[in-house]
Amino acid sequence: EGGDVDLLADGVLTQEQLGMIFRDIASPGMPTEAMNFQQFALWFFSRSFSEECNLTEEQCAVRSMARKYDMAISDVDYYKKCFDKHDPDGSGLIDSTEFEALLNKMVRTPNGFSLPEKRVEQLWREADEDNNGAINFWEFARFYRKHFEQQGT
Repeated sequence: EGGDVDLLADGVLTQEQLGMIFRDIASPGMPTEAMNFQQFALWFFSRSFSEECNLTEEQCAVRSMARKYDMAISDVDYYKKCFDKHDPDGSGLIDSTEFEALLNKMVRTPNGFSLPEKRVEQLWREADEDNNGAINFWEFARFYRKHFEQQGT
């Protein structure tokens, strides 16, 4: 199996061969020359838990923004998962109807019930910070944290 990657069977892998093993292996600090297994093991050990090696570009961006806004990464990951479920076209934006459905899910409104229409409209105006008729994930995350998480619900 190792021979599938080490094509020369010389115990040395090039960066291209490593790329066959790991997703987007070319990260900062990755040697550009061939390395033996001991060098690879040391390189891998020193970076194996880094976000760049283990997360997608989008996940890294979400974590970076969580830190910027001093939000728990686990909370932001949960918000993002919920937001994405209510963004069916994957545009990164949700409209007022999608916002209402998302709100009802996140505040755990019982089935068959929903938040009052006037309240949803008020919350929408607050969430849509730039008044463009849609909210992006970060508008939603800041809004949700401000109105719901800090109240302990």
